Amino acid sequence: MFTSHQTRFEKRFESFAMLPQPQPLSFEDYMRGSDFSAVRSEDLVQSAGDCFRSCKAVIERLLQVVVAETDEDIDITKKRRNDDLYISVRREEAMALTKVCVANSLFLHKLS
Repeated sequence: MFTSHQTRFEKRFESFAMLPQPQPLSFEDYMRGSDFSAVRSEDLVQSAGDCFRSCKAVIERLLQVVVAETDEDIDITKKRRNDDLYISVRREEAMALTKVCVANSLFLHKLS
């Protein structure tokens, strides 16, 4: 590696340093929070799988309500168009995230 873990952490989170709230995460807190050495690998794989399934469910709901394809998908008073500039997530982006969730879930299934 070309840089230390601390330098990479500082570069990754430097854009958040100007925000007053919440208080920025320290490198020491980050290291403690990302130490999974006391967790059994089976539990870690199970937990990661649960997270990917939950994420996929949230994205599917988002696709149904926020970025619906047709008028029949949701109430017309709540319909937003895919080209609506005020939608923070485009349909293609949500679909790409769904694919990531599914692919990662399949990989975790192979590990277990």
